Amino acid sequence: MLFASRATAQDVVTVAVDCPAFDAESRSALEARAHAELLVRMTPGTFVAVCREGEAQLTWHPLTGVPVATTVSLDPDPRTSIDRVLDGLGGLVTAAVATASAAPSSNDGAAQASPVSAPPAPTMAPTLPPALPAAPVRDAAVSRASRRGFGGVLLGAGMGAELWTNTAALGPRATVLLSLPARFEAGAAATVFFTLRSPSDVSGRDVRLALSGAHALDEGERFRVGADVFLDQIHAAAPGAGSASHAIFGGLLRATVAVVTHPLRAELGPTLAIHAPVFAQIGPGPDGSREGTTGGIAFQLPRFTAGLVLDVFVGPL
Repeated sequence: MLFASRATAQDVVTVAVDCPAFDAESRSALEARAHAELLVRMTPGTFVAVCREGEAQLTWHPLTGVPVATTVSLDPDPRTSIDRVLDGLGGLVTAAVATASAAPSSNDGAAQASPVSAPPAPTMAPTLPPALPAAPVRDAAVSRASRRGFGGVLLGAGMGAELWTNTAALGPRATVLLSLPARFEAGAAATVFFTLRSPSDVSGRDVRLALSGAHALDEGERFRVGADVFLDQIHAAAPGAGSASHAIFGGLLRATVAVVTHPLRAELGPTLAIHAPVFAQIGPGPDGSREGTTGGIAFQLPRFTAGLVLDVFVGPL
């Protein structure tokens, strides 16, 4: 009389994971869940997962039957990758069972799975895995990949330039920005403009305080458009003729292109300032008036002022 012995899944269940992209906790979680899946299905055998370049090659070697294999893509989130690997394992076990059932009657069923060579025998007896952890922890690389762009607070320093009437102005600027969802930013900026030349010996200075907002048009945050509202404190003076001051509100539009090298971001682009025209008469006119439009020495700003901005940001802080 012949007696047949059948090993249970718990007797021989081996899981081997070679995934450098996973940290130790993620690998332990994958091994534990794969063990649990095979124990529930009562399917003894060896499951091998090898991860390379964003893909995982999965092979299932049943204790009895033909080995099968498949490939699944990996995700930057380890939990999503683990779910995909387990889904692939379920498909392999189902395919192996179907192949084994069809083997006595036809050889066509074997075409549904990719036969592979049997793995070497394990060097140690398989043991029951430790308890499944509550949730795998992201490793540092995944955390950096999931935090796109510049989150948090950024500090910037740079230069601003504008074309004024009969002259140009240039000066330093400082900016602080706060990153918002959907690639938006909001912040404040201070710029001080000084005239590069003084027509009619009139020198001008403009202290600009602005509230700004911007939006990055692409995922890499290289192209950005923005708008400011600002208050200008304009002061013009001429030696021996006196001085004049004006305060005006205005708005500014800008478009910039950036070079991003974390933690630095350099931006350059044109600007267009819109405000009320400025006319400051310095020194009396022929009739002694200081408010006329003729006589004396005049300092002027047009309604539309074209310019250029260069900022270098560091962050996040």
